[in-house]
Amino acid sequence: MLYFYRQRKRFSDWQAVVIYPSRTVEQEETRPYRAFLGSDQVHRIYLDELGEFSQLPLEVSLLALTTIKEGETPGAAKYLVNRAQQELEEDKAKRVIMEVLTTILSYRFTQLSRVEIEAMLGITFEQTRLYHDLTKEAEARGRQEGKQEGRQEGEVSLILRLLAKKFVGEVPNQLKD
Repeated sequence: MLYFYRQRKRFSDWQAVVIYPSRTVEQEETRPYRAFLGSDQVHRIYLDELGEFSQLPLEVSLLALTTIKEGETPGAAKYLVNRAQQELEEDKAKRVIMEVLTTILSYRFTQLSRVEIEAMLGITFEQTRLYHDLTKEAEARGRQEGKQEGRQEGEVSLILRLLAKKFVGEVPNQLKD
């Protein structure tokens, strides 16, 4: 409430949505929040009560995927991949859906490798944002390491030249190594 008070010029009204997998996980002691929960500003949604998984909007289906039984999750995730490819036109939107799916599956199936999750979804890891982020990070790290090695080689070369100049002659091989 303090946030809304301090931002009252930006927010003249507000609403909140609380999403639960089911009613059984909702907090039992709601008395301190009864004014909010009884108002038209707070809405509670129970994912297991939204209806048939295949009839839900794509984005809501992603949330509902977190509540599906583990044995049914791979099939449901594959269904969402196919649905996203059919319903979404923009590649960026498809990548976002794939990223959310792979994230959900990696949290649900911690024992599975990246390759196994790819096989489950029928996609390649290269289609996800995580892959692109990791690739960019590795390339940047490689460039940084290359610069560091180049600097070190340059410093060694400079020291050897200075030593050769100082002692007027060739630096012994023992010092070069």
